[in-house]
Amino acid sequence: MKTITFSEGNLGWTSEWIYSPEGMCSVDNRFYSIKNGQLYLHNDLDNPIPNTFYGVYSPSKLVFYFNEDSTNDKIFKTIEIEGTHAWETLLKTNLTQGDIHKNEFVKKESRYYGYIRKNNVGQVFFGIGTQGIGTVQSITGNTITFAYMPDSINIGDILYKTPDIQIGAITNINFVNKTITVASIGPLIVNDFCFAHKPERIEGAEIRGYYMEVEITNNEQVLSELFAVNTNAIKSYV
Repeated sequence: MKTITFSEGNLGWTSEWIYSPEGMCSVDNRFYSIKNGQLYLHNDLDNPIPNTFYGVYSPSKLVFYFNEDSTNDKIFKTIEIEGTHAWETLLKTNLTQGDIHKNEFVKKESRYYGYIRKNNVGQVFFGIGTQGIGTVQSITGNTITFAYMPDSINIGDILYKTPDIQIGAITNINFVNKTITVASIGPLIVNDFCFAHKPERIEGAEIRGYYMEVEITNNEQVLSELFAVNTNAIKSYV
């Protein structure tokens, strides 16, 4: 059971709360509720930890949508938070999803700016993030030797064999000896064809769609203010 709030100014139900009291009242412009027969004061300025209801703390969470020019697909570039803190941010469109961790936001004056990164959802191997290497020549422990070593692969890329079987994360590359070392080796034999794939978050792959659902969460146990959340989007011409 939850509590919802009706706004007379907006003539609608605007908020949802995690607490479910047995009774509520307002006295001298202060809001009180009753739980398990006990009287509680809300918005207590002497309580240093916000969002604590009946002794239990919960993070703040807001869900909203960006849907301007709804008939066209767009590329969503950034999230801008106007407020005192950065928030953990989850993003979802009709095509894909992504997130921005609060430590990835950059503060500029009174705003926090975060670049939107697509998450690894499924296995999508098209584009510049995928690089063919060739057939395996030999395997020694977790080290694999190839006849050719492209210079575009990096430590942290994921090694696969065709069609889409993951071998392991690349931990070392020797371009002279044409060898790759992986953290833990998957099923692989000589003459298997391999390719490397870069994580979408590292490459900053774009997040696209005709709308974007945004869920922001603040787990800071201090008072914080949020004034607005904005996004920068451009029309997709794909």
